[in-house]
Amino acid sequence: MNTPTKTTIPPEFVPAYVPYSYKGQPVKGAFGANTRAAFVKASDRAYFEADNTLSDAMRQLLIAMDVLDTGAGMRPVGDFNYCNIKARRGQDGRFGKDYVEGSLDPYANYTSHVDFARAKLQLIQHPRWGVNLATDNPSDVIDKIEGTPIVWGTLFSPAAQRALERGEGIDDLKLDYEKAIVKRYRALGITDIHSARKKYYCEKMTAIGRQVGLMMAGGDPNVTYTPDFERKARPIPPQNPTPIEPPVVPPIRPQVPGQTSPGPVGPQPTLVQGPLPLTEEAFDALAFTRRSEARLMNGQKVTVTAVDFAKRQISHHKNGNPYWVELNQIAAIS
Repeated sequence: MNTPTKTTIPPEFVPAYVPYSYKGQPVKGAFGANTRAAFVKASDRAYFEADNTLSDAMRQLLIAMDVLDTGAGMRPVGDFNYCNIKARRGQDGRFGKDYVEGSLDPYANYTSHVDFARAKLQLIQHPRWGVNLATDNPSDVIDKIEGTPIVWGTLFSPAAQRALERGEGIDDLKLDYEKAIVKRYRALGITDIHSARKKYYCEKMTAIGRQVGLMMAGGDPNVTYTPDFERKARPIPPQNPTPIEPPVVPPIRPQVPGQTSPGPVGPQPTLVQGPLPLTEEAFDALAFTRRSEARLMNGQKVTVTAVDFAKRQISHHKNGNPYWVELNQIAAIS
C-alpha cells in the first residue's frame, strides 16, 4: 500500500473535452463516455500541479472523490467543477439541484482543471475539518470530513438519518440504496449518523480508489480505506520481563508453639472472582444488533439502543432518556 510520503510525478496530459450542457447551459471541461482513464490521468496531473508535495495516496483519494461526485467528469454542473463545490457568495456559479439533500444552490465555475484542484485543496483543509494533507493519511481525511456535523457531501437524506438512528420508517425511504444501507448498518450495530457516513464513504472510496489506482502514476490497486472505529489498535511490542521472586505463602493460621508443621486446616471460604469489565479487544470484535443486551458491572441488564465505536460506549434508555455507559462499566454483551 502507498505510504503517505511517496510522491510519483505524473506525466503531462491534455484531455479531449466533449460538448455538454446542464439544464440547457453549456458546461466547460466535461468528459465523454468511456473516458475514465483519461479523467484519472488529467486529474492526477492537475492535483500534482496544484500541490507537488501531495503523496500518491492522497492524490488517489482526491481523484476517487471526483469520480464519485461527477461520474469521472461526465456530469459536472459548474465549469471544470469535478467535485460539485458550491459557489461562495459573489463567486461565479451555475444553479444545480441536490436530490438527496433537496437543495438548489449555485455550483462554482473554474477556469481550468488545475484551478479547480487548487480550490478543492484549499476547501478540504478548512479549519472546520482540521485536515492536514501533509500528515494525515487518506482514512484520517475521511474520518474528519464525514465525522462532523458539517460533512463533505450529503450521502444520506434526513429521512435516512432518522431511520438509521430510530429504526423507524426504513421501508418508506424513497431511495433503494438508502434502505439497503440503513438495514445493513443497523444490523452491524451502527446507529449514529457520523459513524454511518464514515463507513459508507470508506466503502465507496475503496471500490473507486482501486480502479483509480490502476490508471494513475504511483497508484495502489489494492487500497483499502477504513473508518477509525474499525481500525485495530497497534499491538504493543513484547518487553523484557522482570524476574519475579516466587511468593512466600505463610500458613493460614499461626502454628502452636513447638509445632514443626501446620495443624489441620478447617473449612475455608470459597473465593469467587467478581465480574471484570469488557476489554477493548472484545468490544471491537462484537457484532451489535437491535436485540443486543448488555450486563453492567452492577449486575443490571439493559437493552443496547446505540453504540459509539470510537469511544467504545453503549447507550440504553433510563427513565425514558438515553444514557451512555463507559467501557469500564460493561461486563458483557449478548
